[in-house]
Amino acid sequence: MGFRSMTIQRWTSGSAALRAPDDGAGAGAVAGTDTGAGAAAGTDTGAAGAAGAGGDWTAGFSEAALDVVKRNDFKTAEASVLAFDETQKMVGGPRDRMVFIPGENATPEDWQQFRARAGRPETAAGYEPAAREGSDEGSDTAIAELAHAMGLDKRQFAQLREAHYGAGDAGRDAFAKEIDAAAARCSAELAARFGDQWTVKEEMTRRAETYLTGGDANLAAALKSAGLKGSATFMERLITIGEAVAGDGKLFGGGGGGGGTPASATAEIERLKGDKAHQDAIMDKAHPGHAAAIELRDRLFKQAYPEG
Repeated sequence: MGFRSMTIQRWTSGSAALRAPDDGAGAGAVAGTDTGAGAAAGTDTGAAGAAGAGGDWTAGFSEAALDVVKRNDFKTAEASVLAFDETQKMVGGPRDRMVFIPGENATPEDWQQFRARAGRPETAAGYEPAAREGSDEGSDTAIAELAHAMGLDKRQFAQLREAHYGAGDAGRDAFAKEIDAAAARCSAELAARFGDQWTVKEEMTRRAETYLTGGDANLAAALKSAGLKGSATFMERLITIGEAVAGDGKLFGGGGGGGGTPASATAEIERLKGDKAHQDAIMDKAHPGHAAAIELRDRLFKQAYPEG
């Protein structure tokens, strides 16, 4: 073999040798080095897997974070995440609107802040009560001051106010029903006593009431609310007054006080024309009060037209 051939052979062999690290054991060695790195990575993965499988999942936490885990007795990272999510749902708003119930050592300022955030207005005037039949300013002011001292919000104030007035309404309604029931019992008693005369006698009570109250609705309401119409004795007194007003002169001496005059009798005749009960008694001969109604009519005409 010549020098040239030997040189080429050596160069070729050397090239193969030089190429060997890329294709052969050298590459394998390098790959092996990478595999080793992979093994190292595998070691890290194993550690993480071990933590997930029951190891110390709080490794690396600060003291503050560890305290939170301990206080809430979190067992896993998943449990802590789910708990956080539930907390967010309950919060439902910014922190400055959260309501924290003051503890044993709370200051008056703490309680003021708690009540304000819970909905209590700054002053009692802030409740602004709505218009309500039967309400009055004095009672509303007293209820508002009480509600403010109790730390109530506007909705609770409205409930307290309605309970106050509602109780009064119920009491008044019950009293009014009893007044009406007593008056009905009294009328039944007098109707049984006077018989056919009761229709006219009852009219005398209405006439007396009009005379005494002057037709003033407020006075008539006061008379009714006093419960006097439930008294047979009082109703008999009204009958006496009514008969005097009609013109028999028993109470007013024939001319005093507007009773027993032709003018008053004429006015009464006109009024009775619009009184359905009286007209029914006049027109129906079978009516139990027919005779008394005729008697009243005749007496009024005799008084209105004394020379007739």
